[in-house]
Amino acid sequence: MGDIGPLVFHVGSSYGINFLRHQSDGYVHEKLEGDIKRVVIDFGTIRDTVCECIAGRIDYELPDDEVPEWIADIPNKGATLEQAEQLAEWLRERDETEDERLPFAELADVIEEVETFADGRDSEVVLAYDFLREHEELIGGSNLWESTISKPCPNLMARLYYVRHAANAIMAIKEAASADA
Repeated sequence: MGDIGPLVFHVGSSYGINFLRHQSDGYVHEKLEGDIKRVVIDFGTIRDTVCECIAGRIDYELPDDEVPEWIADIPNKGATLEQAEQLAEWLRERDETEDERLPFAELADVIEEVETFADGRDSEVVLAYDFLREHEELIGGSNLWESTISKPCPNLMARLYYVRHAANAIMAIKEAASADA
């Protein structure tokens, strides 16, 4: 166990400063004590999950000649923000034609809710899982609770970057001093 200010690492005493010089911030993040290892909602991943499920449902339930190629590609490649907006727009257009084979308007609503459902509260990852669970049947997903929809907190990752930078600077000074001796 080691600490630097509020950062507490779950490592053996033999790790020393070289551990802090590790080039992978993800590895160092994984070694943080549980209470310190803060994560935030990854809206991009949630958007991908929602759009992949909806596109898969569209592809499954509508004839191939009615599904644009760009929609058929979403389950394999995910969806950018622009593609998600395009998908929502396509769904709204289908709803206006009074096509009742799918709940087009409801599916478009779910896509549009992805970016706003947590009211900007980054730390409420549980809200994201609740959102997916609530819409799982509608969007055609299954076992969405198994999805990874969080990422390390950017502020914490910035702190880890500065810790690594400081550890490298300390070791450079130490190595220069030992070379002069």
